[in-house]
Amino acid sequence: MRARIASLHRHPVKSGRVIDLASARVGRHGLEFDRCWLLVDAEDRFITQRTHSALARLEASPSDNGGLRLSHPAAGTLELPPPAALTAPGELREVRVWSRRVTARDCGARAAAFASAVVGAPARLVAAMADTFPDGYPLLVCNAASLADLAARLPAPIPMARFRPNLVVEGWEAWEEDRIAELCIGAVRL
Repeated sequence: MRARIASLHRHPVKSGRVIDLASARVGRHGLEFDRCWLLVDAEDRFITQRTHSALARLEASPSDNGGLRLSHPAAGTLELPPPAALTAPGELREVRVWSRRVTARDCGARAAAFASAVVGAPARLVAAMADTFPDGYPLLVCNAASLADLAARLPAPIPMARFRPNLVVEGWEAWEEDRIAELCIGAVRL
């Protein structure tokens, strides 16, 4: 079944502000620089917009070399080099993303002060080692027709951004994505 890409999105910091894209590189762990950084609380549990709405204003811009520029009204701006340059092997943390435990690189004291200012409580910024920090899968594909079907049954519509997709497709019937085992976009096979 043919479809077209309606929009493409990257979320450099999990639960931070989205970046709309015209194109992206896809790797083994999803879109390049997608969900590679994460804020954690004092118990090393991931922090999301569900509990800290201030993350919606956290802007993150990854650089080609793997560094990151962060900005937030409550915390100012922070420039970080690639994660491997930030931490020594002893500065690794085991963080929790839902029920999954993941080893991550701590981004240091300056990043922790920035993260704490964003959420208004002790927090740290961590970077993924080899994986990313998705909820379940490396890439989230959403179908515009499925959202339209859902919206028709709700008292008020909800935006596609609420689902934080990487890829939004048009041209499928509602819920067609439930029956698709493979998606090909040019040379990329998902």
